[in-house]
Amino acid sequence: MKSRDQLGSNMANLVEHALAYAGLGLEIFPVDPSNDPNRRKAPLHSQLDATTDLDQIEAWWRRWPEALIGHRISPYHLLLDIDPRHGGKDTWKALRAELPAFVTRAHFSGRDDGGGHVWFQRPADALTVTKLDAWAKQHGLGADLEARWSAGIDLLRHEHRYTILPPSPHPETAKPYRWKAGCGLGLDPAPMPTMLAELLTKDELPHVGNSVGPQYRDPDSIADWFSDSRSLASVLAPRGWVCVAGDGDQDGSRWRHPGATSSVSATIRHGCLFVYSTSTAFEATTPDEPHGYTPFRAWATLTHGGDLSAAGAAARKLKDGKPRVNAASELGGLERFWTARPILTHVRDFARARRCSPWAMLAVVLARVCAATPPFVVLPPLVGSRLSLNLYVCLVGPSGAGKDAAISASEDAIELSGIEYRTVGLGSGEGILDQYVEYRPPDKKTDDPGGISQHNTSVLFVNSEIETVGALRGRSASTLMPLLREGWSGNHLSFAYANRERRLRVNKHAYRLCLVLGAQPMHCGVLLDDAAAGTPQRFIWLPAADPEAPTDAPGEPIQPQWKLPQWPPADYRGLVTMKVPAEIASEIEAVRLCRLRDNGSAEALAGHGMACREKVAAILAVLDGRAALNVEDWSLAGIIGGVSDGTRAGAQAAIETDRARTNVGRGKAQGEREATAEETRFEHTMERVCRAVENYLIVQARLPSAPEWFPASELRNKGLANRDRKHFEDALDRLKAAGQIEISEGEHQGRPSRKVRTVVRGHADSVRGGVKIRE
Repeated sequence: MKSRDQLGSNMANLVEHALAYAGLGLEIFPVDPSNDPNRRKAPLHSQLDATTDLDQIEAWWRRWPEALIGHRISPYHLLLDIDPRHGGKDTWKALRAELPAFVTRAHFSGRDDGGGHVWFQRPADALTVTKLDAWAKQHGLGADLEARWSAGIDLLRHEHRYTILPPSPHPETAKPYRWKAGCGLGLDPAPMPTMLAELLTKDELPHVGNSVGPQYRDPDSIADWFSDSRSLASVLAPRGWVCVAGDGDQDGSRWRHPGATSSVSATIRHGCLFVYSTSTAFEATTPDEPHGYTPFRAWATLTHGGDLSAAGAAARKLKDGKPRVNAASELGGLERFWTARPILTHVRDFARARRCSPWAMLAVVLARVCAATPPFVVLPPLVGSRLSLNLYVCLVGPSGAGKDAAISASEDAIELSGIEYRTVGLGSGEGILDQYVEYRPPDKKTDDPGGISQHNTSVLFVNSEIETVGALRGRSASTLMPLLREGWSGNHLSFAYANRERRLRVNKHAYRLCLVLGAQPMHCGVLLDDAAAGTPQRFIWLPAADPEAPTDAPGEPIQPQWKLPQWPPADYRGLVTMKVPAEIASEIEAVRLCRLRDNGSAEALAGHGMACREKVAAILAVLDGRAALNVEDWSLAGIIGGVSDGTRAGAQAAIETDRARTNVGRGKAQGEREATAEETRFEHTMERVCRAVENYLIVQARLPSAPEWFPASELRNKGLANRDRKHFEDALDRLKAAGQIEISEGEHQGRPSRKVRTVVRGHADSVRGGVKIRE
């Protein structure tokens, strides 16, 4: 094994260095070596599982032999990340000039721009870069990152972030990370100088408006009840915010708001949200004036315009029902979603083996399971009438993201043994009815009176490109969208045609209608533009991309055989109603009551959200072989709902951004046209004024007793019309620049005066509007 001083001295096998680092007690994990911007320097295995276990490290590097060496910072160390791109090198140089001399461990980035990481023993105090950023700004250092001022120095610590160790090659430059000469692993991290530690010490908990930090809870406060029972992620994600770092709730997590142009809009500190962007409903945080938002205040800002009284009343209605089942707390959020059940793990692994998005694969699997479930299986009438399981999903992703792949591969993911349903493309509303029923004319030979007969009970409609739906919807008197809305609820489907052969009808809960659509974000307006009628609210929206896709595809798992549950006896209507636990029913009823009393203030796109979640929970139960829901089904469905809300909001933000960009482009074009017209008018005016000045001088110069020089004031008042006198100075400048006149500066009765003369007499080269012509 290499010694401390030998480590990083050459580009030997990376696994050998990884093992050597682990032998010295550094926790190691593999990092993606690709230069793909979406994967660059991302963990191939969670940094939380970083280890010194040599067998585990060898297994990782057998799977990813080119992986960079990631190191999870020791809880006793703190690293300064010096980023020259944001002025960090200059900031560090200025800091070093004010600090006492010290020597500590350091290594350079393979970016080869002078940046790197400086190692220190970790101070005992809580840490932040806020005061360091302010210090840099006061000294004219660092950079304006739009959302905040940055010193170009960030903190790497055990709780979040990590470092890349030498000799890992940088993904962009392929040059190795390297230890600073004489400051490698043979040198222990030094204690942090006092001045630097003070600049990085977090002050007392900042003011957070009308709410208080999470450590001060009032059991009688509705705001504190809400913040205790809701996470910031549960407030932000459904409204289009995207978590770009961390788990979304722990300190250091970073968020980006819908339509943001910068990579980060807000961070989590002290359990509160601090927003840096000025393009949101939140008050922006600055180094001198922080504004922290608890989950309650964030929810109040986003849903009630910051009206805390109205938000408190709405929260109390929720509390008066039943405290919600907290999916994140019970299942650990998205990280544990896929391991909550073997079937979900199978779907994820199968999707990645086939290079598809696990979420897209899960969406199609749920739609197939739903299509296989008999139409007489329904949900109880908690709101309105009994609810059908009929499920609609939309896979969202750019062209080539894998929507078609997920749809086709899903058939191999789970074997639906002995279960038949029809899979067809989506047509018009009338075409949907044709898939279930037909008109049979009377037959005199057999005395058959004819009529409407149902020939099919279950259809899965699939269109990988939503433009087809847009074309169908755009037809005159299209019946597609209204019929889809009725079909989602399982209501009667019919059309009142005069021609009885087209007067088809499918009875309530006598059919299973499932729909899978694929859509590029920019084309989701086909559904989103129908929000007023409630169409997009009936869909589950899941991403076709997989940002966490491993570099090497895992082996394909064995296809499990799936069977329907054993259904209980049907009631007198012939329906089987799935049981819903009381705590879930209470939450559904409380949310419904809140919406009833909100008088339309609730978000338009949140409509049918609880019904969608109930359907997904029921199908998850069926997928798990059960005929009744449980709390875990509800929690899992809540996580899927959160991903759905975020995906839909992202598509909506993309559409709004594109429309804004289009409007800006149109406005710019119009502005350019108007500017060109104005410029043309100005040039014509200048041509006329120059010609008038020039002609007056030439005519006066031809007179026998004409003076050689003419007073500028006389020239202006006698040579130009009133409308042109404001352009006199510009005309003189042009004529002088063209060499057609000369100007003499002097004084008259103690005041500045100017005289003008033409450089020619009689006939001469002249200038009009700056262009010479022959008189």
